[in-house]
Amino acid sequence: MDSSYLFYVFAGRIPLFLLLVGGIAFALMRWNRHPRVSFLAILGLLFYLLESTFFTFIVFLLPTLLPAGRFVASDSLFMVLFLLDDFAYAAVIIVLVSAVLTHRKLEPAPSL
Repeated sequence: MDSSYLFYVFAGRIPLFLLLVGGIAFALMRWNRHPRVSFLAILGLLFYLLESTFFTFIVFLLPTLLPAGRFVASDSLFMVLFLLDDFAYAAVIIVLVSAVLTHRKLEPAPSL
């Protein structure tokens, strides 16, 4: 497989990577004010950055590591990998939503 493909895949993800790094930087700037929320945000964004990079490399390298003619096994393996990627993405969403909802002040609803 041509390594220029890997370059194009990562080049297409540059906006996402910049957004994640910017989110991490913003959470670091707000650390003194909201340490627990910032920690959860950094944890979720960093995990997504690492998971996205790792998954891209795995999908790129896996066809070269499997023996030729093993299409059924590779299809099953790719299905398992994509399922694991979905679970990892769900974990990222859970951590980021918990960061958003952490330390909210409970205010009574205004009575009409």
